[in-house]
Amino acid sequence: MIALYELIDMLPDDLNPSFSERLNELFCFLRDEDKKLSESEAAEAFLYSNEKGKYFNKLKNELKREIVQYVIHNPLVWVNKEYKAKNEACYKNFTAYKILLLSGRRKAAIEMAKSLLPKLIDFELHGLINIVATDLRFHYSSSHISKSLAIKYDELCNQQIEIIKAESIVRKHHSKIAILCNSRASYSESNLETFKKASAAVLPFLKLKSSYLQRYIYTIIQVKYSAEYDYHNLIKICNDAIASIPKEYPNIIALKFGYNQNKIPALISTGQLEEAKEVSKQLCKLMPEGHFNWHLALIRRVTVCLHIGDYQEAYDLYKTQLKHKCQFKTIVEYWNIIWGYLYFLIKADKIKAYTEERFHLGKFVNDMPIYSKDKSGHNINIFIIQIIIRLQREQYGQIIDRIDALRTYVKTYTKNPETTRANIFLQMIIRMEHASFHRAATERKTKKLLERLRSTNLKLGQNLALEVIPYEKLWEYTLEMLENKFRGLTTKSSVRKPS
Repeated sequence: MIALYELIDMLPDDLNPSFSERLNELFCFLRDEDKKLSESEAAEAFLYSNEKGKYFNKLKNELKREIVQYVIHNPLVWVNKEYKAKNEACYKNFTAYKILLLSGRRKAAIEMAKSLLPKLIDFELHGLINIVATDLRFHYSSSHISKSLAIKYDELCNQQIEIIKAESIVRKHHSKIAILCNSRASYSESNLETFKKASAAVLPFLKLKSSYLQRYIYTIIQVKYSAEYDYHNLIKICNDAIASIPKEYPNIIALKFGYNQNKIPALISTGQLEEAKEVSKQLCKLMPEGHFNWHLALIRRVTVCLHIGDYQEAYDLYKTQLKHKCQFKTIVEYWNIIWGYLYFLIKADKIKAYTEERFHLGKFVNDMPIYSKDKSGHNINIFIIQIIIRLQREQYGQIIDRIDALRTYVKTYTKNPETTRANIFLQMIIRMEHASFHRAATERKTKKLLERLRSTNLKLGQNLALEVIPYEKLWEYTLEMLENKFRGLTTKSSVRKPS
């Protein structure tokens, strides 16, 4: 069903399909549903009582084929129509050229090849360029001898062969790195060596001036700089990558989005916060509102606001996304995490809420089935939000009851370099409980840990999303909630403040 929904999402919202009657019904049913259904849910809701489950599977596969055919023959809203038409013409003319050649119409075929070749070069269709150039080289070195033209097309063949060989090498390294980057220990020492070797292997191919190759090469180099925490070079290579994209490139929006998104954490880490904010604004404009990538861009923008201290704007942006229901569970869960911190800031009088806001801790935890399993990642935020909200509500007993679990959690899941700052912050929370929530005692017990935190820079490898509010600032707000009184000496005895 995921593949079918992806195909449906590609099509214009106002499309009136011309499939068969039953396929039209299925298409409209799936497109207009408020949520994405599993196959069993869709079959149960869509099929008539006299239709069997196997019939739904057949309908589903037929609809996939029909949508694919529609995509082939109709330019899509997010594709440059003129570019697509010209690209299609290249393939059609290449086919016509080969038919002419195979049917013995050599003169007409050669004339067509000569006019077709510049268009193939414009679209960087290297495989087709090599075939046509090879035919022309043969023609001018045997049938109609012209030394200068034979040399010209021989050089073009050699150039294309070099690019095709380079593509094989670059794609191999890109695939290997993609696998490593999806692992938890993506920035380990062994992986860093792999990134360095891959970057060194593909860097020389930038001289080939192939836009198709460059997008893979720049991605590999960006990963290497990210793993090295080389923020300045990462920003530079992102800018170089953006500048290298041809104006008529079909995926120009997607590429600009990806490169700018990689640049934002580096800008934050180097203190270029206003530029990070501006880039995040531009990201949001690249995507239609409500789109998956629009939510990603808006999350980046909210994160920048929270790091700069523009909390009111972060709250306003959060309210904006509520108008566009997101179907992706990981995005929904991350918005829930952001809301947890925003609610904390509202109750700390850092944000002016427009309505009476409520936050239910039990529901918050239950609505995190994915992130709660991410023990060395977003589960850290779930822990922190529970503690700071309970601290606001003066539920000291409930915090004390969770300290042993927190202590075990810190020892088990925050030992990686990627979670160094989280480890320090959570240890400070534990020391706060040791000090019985007494402010002066807490400051004394956490003094050295705070110095360590300040000397440990936020690194890209720790994933900017993990530290929604800088821990130094979050600790400052935590201390503001404490008084010079000993609290919570008896567990489960605190009086709950209204939310």
